Amino acid sequence: MSGPELDPRLREMFGVLRREEEQAGPSFDRLRAAAARRQHRAGERGHGGRSPVVRIAAITASAAAALIAVTWLVVDAPLGGKPRGAPASPPFSAGPAPTISTWQPATDFLLRTPGRELLTISPAFRPLPSIGLEAPPRGPRFPRSQPPAARRTST
Repeated sequence: MSGPELDPRLREMFGVLRREEEQAGPSFDRLRAAAARRQHRAGERGHGGRSPVVRIAAITASAAAALIAVTWLVVDAPLGGKPRGAPASPPFSAGPAPTISTWQPATDFLLRTPGRELLTISPAFRPLPSIGLEAPPRGPRFPRSQPPAARRTST
């Protein structure tokens, strides 16, 4: 079969398949009525389908968790000094601060990679020894004794 003859046959086959699926599935009206019944029953029980006891327990647990979190933050927070558990003195020496020329960042060791010597020196290029490719000699291309046509036939 070619293209134009194939289209009506495909349409017929898809139509048969569609009708079979419509008969096997539930009707839209039945589904809508079932959803309305479920929604009505959930509305009778309370908000979101939960019983009032479950709602009260959830609210109480949330309030208790919030109270515990606020109490922990207030007790652990410093009132006017350093936080609890902070060291008495700074971890570094109290000597003079390094100058900008001597200061090194803490991550400087990451820049020390293998082969960094290659990045700090410049290559030295020397002239290479001659391999026999000199410039061609200047002068006439053919000897003056023979014209170019005579040279081709004599070989």
